Amino acid sequence: MAYNGYYSNRPQKEDKWSPEEDTAGKTETFVTRNVKLITFLVCLGLFLVFFGPWSVMRIKDWVEQRELEETIENTALSYDDLSALVEKGAHLEWSDFEGHYYEGLWETGMCIREYTVKDNEFYIIVSAATSSAPLDSVLLVRELDDAEIELMEGNVEAAREFIAKKVNDSIKYQPKGS
Repeated sequence: MAYNGYYSNRPQKEDKWSPEEDTAGKTETFVTRNVKLITFLVCLGLFLVFFGPWSVMRIKDWVEQRELEETIENTALSYDDLSALVEKGAHLEWSDFEGHYYEGLWETGMCIREYTVKDNEFYIIVSAATSSAPLDSVLLVRELDDAEIELMEGNVEAAREFIAKKVNDSIKYQPKGS
């Protein structure tokens, strides 16, 4: 309803649009003509700030971490491998550990590698003067209590008991409420 100086419930006659009276383009500015474009550019800028190169780096790091975890999981020593290592005892060589993921720990010129056994219940620390020298030590370490046994000594029964004790200890160390 148009206002004609006083309020009325009667509908008033509306003025019709004519091209001569159109002010489009005369009073508009760049901003008013390009609101959609400016809104898009602002949203794009905000998107790049929150999900830009830094986010790409975080995603890349996450993917690399996931790939490393899968590699560790797929190449970790299995219990069958562990059993074979225990049986071999004093005759262990570097070739027995080929194809398995390890973390290299170089200390004072020695080659020290840590191998993970599936389910992270045990890990094996292998050491030698160099990666081509004969093994000096192969320690089997139980993750639960950091107890260790030397596999190079060749005491197969003690090593088997050491591994079997893990099963019994895990029952004792279950969290309360389980």
